[in-house]
Amino acid sequence: MIETTWHDPIRRWEAAQRAANLSPTTLRLYLHYLHHLARVCPDPWTVTSDDLAAFVDRDGWAPQSRKSARTSVRHFYRWAVRTGRLSSSPADALDAVRVPDGYARPAPDGALRDALTAADDRTALMLMLAALAGLRAMEVAAVHTRDVEPDRLVVRSGKGGKVRTVPLHPVLGEALEAELARRRAGRVGTGWRYAEWVTADGWLFPGQRGGHLSAGDVTRKLSRALGEDWTAHTLRHRLATAAYAGTRDLRAVQELMGHSKPETTARYTAVPQDAKRAAVAAVGL
Repeated sequence: MIETTWHDPIRRWEAAQRAANLSPTTLRLYLHYLHHLARVCPDPWTVTSDDLAAFVDRDGWAPQSRKSARTSVRHFYRWAVRTGRLSSSPADALDAVRVPDGYARPAPDGALRDALTAADDRTALMLMLAALAGLRAMEVAAVHTRDVEPDRLVVRSGKGGKVRTVPLHPVLGEALEAELARRRAGRVGTGWRYAEWVTADGWLFPGQRGGHLSAGDVTRKLSRALGEDWTAHTLRHRLATAAYAGTRDLRAVQELMGHSKPETTARYTAVPQDAKRAAVAAVGL
C-alpha cells in the first residue's frame, strides 16, 4: 500500500504526462516503479539521492528493471523541479545503469506449430499476428477490424501513437478474412469471450464493456499457448530473424518491426549461419 503523501503528487504528475501525450505503455511503466518507490519512501519530498540509489539497487531486479526504475524516478523528479515542488532533483545524482547487449531469441518453429495445432480460433489469430506480422502484445490487443485491409494491416502502436503498415502474410490474411466473414454472417470463431462485443465493425479481441483486451491478457494467453519459456516477444524475434534471413535487408525489417533505430532491430535478429560462413569464406590470406 502506498503512502497517502504520494497520492496527490502521483495523480498530478500522471495528469501532466497524459496532457503531454506520453504513451500509455510508458506511463504504466513509470507508474509501476513510482508505486514501488512510494512503498519504501514515505514522503516524496524528503527522498534523498541515497534513498533512490538504494531503491534502484533493489535485490532481484534485472539490469533492465533497474534502468527502468532509474528512468521513472528521474522523470518524476524532473517534473517536480519544473513545477516548483523541489529546487533540485535527488535523482540527478543517480549513475546510469549499464544493460548488457540484448540478443535474438526467436521462438522455434516447432513451438509455434504445436501452439497453432492446439489453439482455438482466437488464440491462433493472436499467435499469427505476433509471428507473421511481428506485432507487439499491446498491438495485437488493439487491432480493430477496420485496420484489416485486403493486402495489409494498419498497426497502431502504443509507443508514442505511431502508425505503421505491415503487408499481410497469406496465411494470416486468410485467417483474418475467415473470422471477419463469420462475423458478417452473425457468427464468431472459437475461443472468443465477451461474445456480446464481438462484431464485424469493432475490436478484433474485445474485452469487457466494449474495450479491447489488455496487453497483459495477450501476453499471458500466448505464453500459455507456446509453453516452456517462449513468449509473444520471442515470436517477434522469430519474424525479425526470418525476415532478415530472407532479405538481408535490415532497413526493411526495421520498418516491419516498428523500431525507431536499426540498432534495436539488430538485437532482434539472429545472423544466419550461411551469412557467417560466407563472411569467413570472403577472408583471404
